Amino acid sequence: MQKKIILLTLVILCTGCSTVTSNYQSDTSVVIQVESDKYEIVGDIEGQAELKAIVPPLPPFIPILLGDTRQYGKVTGWWGTSLKGLAYQMAMYNAIEDANKKYSGGVDALITPKSTVKLSGLPPLYWKWNVTVKGKGIRLITSDKK
Repeated sequence: MQKKIILLTLVILCTGCSTVTSNYQSDTSVVIQVESDKYEIVGDIEGQAELKAIVPPLPPFIPILLGDTRQYGKVTGWWGTSLKGLAYQMAMYNAIEDANKKYSGGVDALITPKSTVKLSGLPPLYWKWNVTVKGKGIRLITSDKK
């Protein structure tokens, strides 16, 4: 039993705490299908989200999310998406919600999003994603808004 504990401790010490930062910029060659007279650019918006998860060292290795993800509209759980993807969706949601408070009339979408992802924690047992999304907020012009 002591050998297992020592081995597990050595594995944890060898992997150690880590922080990985990556930047992602969407493909700028993508064409927006909405005609420019159908939307207006509201301004720069930014959102941030943090997601923490513990992965048990025994099968079935199902992550345990720390915190409440139910506040993010339809984003209610990690299944069907990666945890990094879930953190990104949460940051996008926060960006649009913050823009709705910042700009009168709010925004309908975020275009040209850029994201920064910081991964830290004690992999493979404890993961923490911190995602920041920045982009331009747009508002669609409809007949009832004119």
